[in-house]
Amino acid sequence: MAALPATFMVAVTVSYILQAPEGFRLAAGVSSIIGLVAAVACMALFIVRVYLPAKGALTDTPLEVVKH
Repeated sequence: MAALPATFMVAVTVSYILQAPEGFRLAAGVSSIIGLVAAVACMALFIVRVYLPAKGALTDTPLEVVKH
């Protein structure tokens, strides 16, 4: 399941960009919290889009039913 390492890397990348001298130069605590929030948001979006079926979405039914 590649979603877990990807979620971790979202947290690391966002935290780094917010904290680094070439980034936004925020405090380490603030950037870490924002990075964790971004990671949780990305994981939640992934779970909603992949694992929860959309309302009214087609399931395993054919698009057309042709009766002969």
